[in-house]
Amino acid sequence: MNEHLQSSAANVFVIGDAVAKRIPKLTPTASFEGRYVTGAINGDAAPINYPVVPHTVFAGPELAQVGVSLDEAQAHPDTYEVLTQDVGSWYTYHRIRDDNARVTTITERASGQLVGAIALATNAEELINYCTGIITQGLPASALQQWIPVYPSVASDLGYFYN
Repeated sequence: MNEHLQSSAANVFVIGDAVAKRIPKLTPTASFEGRYVTGAINGDAAPINYPVVPHTVFAGPELAQVGVSLDEAQAHPDTYEVLTQDVGSWYTYHRIRDDNARVTTITERASGQLVGAIALATNAEELINYCTGIITQGLPASALQQWIPVYPSVASDLGYFYN
């Protein structure tokens, strides 16, 4: 398979679990690849470029992660800042009775941009989806000052997580 998801036969494309890749082999990733192949068949010549891919273990509570991993960040402390916060006493998590909620954010020291996040909490998938958008768009922390989310919600806590 090449960088255009073509097999050794130029008119045969490979997507989903059949693709040898470091990106998580998840349903949304396969859907992304399918849309990419549609574009390639219709003449788009650019190689596939994966965005950050969030993933969640749906349990009680959920465990979700996106972007730079904790292992990667801890291995490069000059590049990344890691902030882990116990947030169970914050109003949002207290309201939904998740006293053990915990969130880790990973920022790139040079730019201050959010590059990774890990959430162990009820509704972690929702929080990770917001973080995925912030990472993908490269939004600075100041952008969070320009919107008013529903309160209380995990979105309303983003300003506290993203330092």
